[in-house]
Amino acid sequence: MNNSQLNEIDDVIGKLEDLKSDLERAVAISRAQKALEEMIPLRLAENLELFKENFPDIYTHYADFKPSGKYQLICNENGEPNLLVNGKYLLYGKSPFDDNRDLVERNLKQMSFLHQLGPVSLEHDPIFQFHFYCKNRICEDVNALSADVEASGSNFESVPIMFMFGLGLGFQLGYLYERFTPLNLFILEPDEELFYYSLCVFDYKSLIGYIKNEHLGINFYLLHDPDEFVRNVNLYIIKHAGATIPMFVMSTYRDNVIDSFVRHAERDFASMIHTSGFFDDMLFGFAHSMTNISNGIPFLKESKLPGYVTNKPLILVGNGPSLDNDIELLEKYQDRCVIAACGTAFSALCRRGIQADIYIAVERTLDVYDSLVEIEQHREYFMNTVCFGLDVVHPKTLSMFKHKVVVFKGNELMPMWLTVNKCCILGQYALISRVNPLVSNFGFELVSKLGFENIFMVGIDNGSASEDNHSKYSVYFDDDHKIKKKYENMILNNMPLEMPGNFVDTVKTNSMFKLAARIMESTVATYPSTKYYNCSNGVRIVGAEPKHLNDLNWDEYSRIDKTTFRTILMSCCTQKLDFDLRKFKDNLDFDKFKQVMHEVYHDWDTKPKTRVEFVLREEYQSDYLKGHGSAGLIASLALSSSLSMYFNYFNKVLYSFSDEQKAVDLTYDLLRKHMLRFFKGCEYIYRHVTEFEIGKHVEIVQGAIDRTKDLVPDEILPS
Repeated sequence: MNNSQLNEIDDVIGKLEDLKSDLERAVAISRAQKALEEMIPLRLAENLELFKENFPDIYTHYADFKPSGKYQLICNENGEPNLLVNGKYLLYGKSPFDDNRDLVERNLKQMSFLHQLGPVSLEHDPIFQFHFYCKNRICEDVNALSADVEASGSNFESVPIMFMFGLGLGFQLGYLYERFTPLNLFILEPDEELFYYSLCVFDYKSLIGYIKNEHLGINFYLLHDPDEFVRNVNLYIIKHAGATIPMFVMSTYRDNVIDSFVRHAERDFASMIHTSGFFDDMLFGFAHSMTNISNGIPFLKESKLPGYVTNKPLILVGNGPSLDNDIELLEKYQDRCVIAACGTAFSALCRRGIQADIYIAVERTLDVYDSLVEIEQHREYFMNTVCFGLDVVHPKTLSMFKHKVVVFKGNELMPMWLTVNKCCILGQYALISRVNPLVSNFGFELVSKLGFENIFMVGIDNGSASEDNHSKYSVYFDDDHKIKKKYENMILNNMPLEMPGNFVDTVKTNSMFKLAARIMESTVATYPSTKYYNCSNGVRIVGAEPKHLNDLNWDEYSRIDKTTFRTILMSCCTQKLDFDLRKFKDNLDFDKFKQVMHEVYHDWDTKPKTRVEFVLREEYQSDYLKGHGSAGLIASLALSSSLSMYFNYFNKVLYSFSDEQKAVDLTYDLLRKHMLRFFKGCEYIYRHVTEFEIGKHVEIVQGAIDRTKDLVPDEILPS
């Protein structure tokens, strides 16, 4: 046999060996695939049971879920699960486990926080509040320490808040918690099938067990709307998190949807330092509400107007620039509709000789009162208007009107306090929550709740299709339609975003207007029998039909007797609060509040050993205070709101130094110094809560400052 023949035989033997190897590999893959297929229903059932207990909304979504076939779970040669996408390509490479380990390592190495560490600006406080006095003293000390900032995100082993956009099969979660501690992890997976297959293969039971044992937080979201995600995260943070910064964003894969969520997180959370009220602000609302009750102002009942009233057209007027397009029509046909003016839109109507039947107010500050004083020459219009104000509105604002009604605002101290203390039957009175971020949100919800069948929105622009920002007839402008100097830098004048327009393709807007529009859409969905017409040249409102006001056949509407309307409104929908005012001070429990502060203070007698322990203690104290607040100790709830903001500033120091012990020591000293001074001042203010109206509060705040500025920790709340 010659060499050529021998080579041919060697080739044949080599091919046979390759074939044998391929067959063995195929058998191994087949066995692994079979094992995977046997494991899938067991793992899925285990995970669904886990989610049923811990994340019921996710469980409900997947209890009877059927995948479309876009993905197929397969085994790689090494036996690791992978996903075949559309029968064409694999989600991961040769080793999904290694890919996810590398993903975590790469993100942690490149980690940067959403919030800038280092100097923070002091806040201008035009009305003199103790919260901001203390906040600015904290910021001065933070700034003094910021010159020594020496760390970047990659130096740390934990973070209070982390966002993970994209879940895939979830393998990265195990590697993440091996290397890093996100105290609160928010996971967004817009692809419901990807999430489903993670339930089929990933061991969530071990992960959730670890998270619970370490007292950490984790949340899953199946959403496509970034704004909805931001709202959900904000709600969670308000309810559960003691501190919100610093934050860290990680993407497990990138596409247009994920990129959109990342942009929203970077924009909406990067500037977030606080998401709820604060001590003075919440007590202002409580004191104003108490005064409004004691003044005998009737409250809105849980009842609707009779049908012969609600079938009249209701024109809800905002102070957007497009109001000027319809103001002549309103002037001409004002006697054939009910006109509800939101905030400063009232001034535009008065200056054009239009009688608003309803005036809507939400703010607790004196700015609203001052704007009404500016148009006091139109006093006759005040006399024939029914003012609807939230219970937190300043009593001086309500005093401008002969006819007035108060409405309980949800998530405020007074309705909670009345309910817990069983001071009255609160259920018979209306409680409205969708009142922010703009006065038009309250107006929109109010007229819907009153039962009006046809609601026309005029000047509710939530942005601008022109260069103007408000009606030129409003109090913001002089008689020559030039903006007054003191209103030149209003925050709502800045509109860097775009949204779909009502009559045009797009309009300029900003995040506050955008949120207002989304909340209006929620109101529309709540009242399906009401017909909504958007007559404003502003942002499109889903569910509201675009309609020009001059397209209405006004001859179809008869004249309305406005005196009779006011009488019916006040008699059918309002009732004074049946409450013994002497119970106020008896149930404020000043000594209990002092005891709670004492306990929170002494919880810091022991210095935390790590950053994680520090932030977990902040979270515990936040929950502790909110728990007392829900039980009726309203000052405890107000205290928690301010502390959440202060914790964020303390955390700027906690996460500014790579040396963990140095960071903990500096932050601990800072916290002890400022938190305790704040407590002592709050104790003094709370003892004067019944007098704590804006304007009258200045002397009380000064008293709190005088009693705390020279104190050292052991003198504040001795053990």
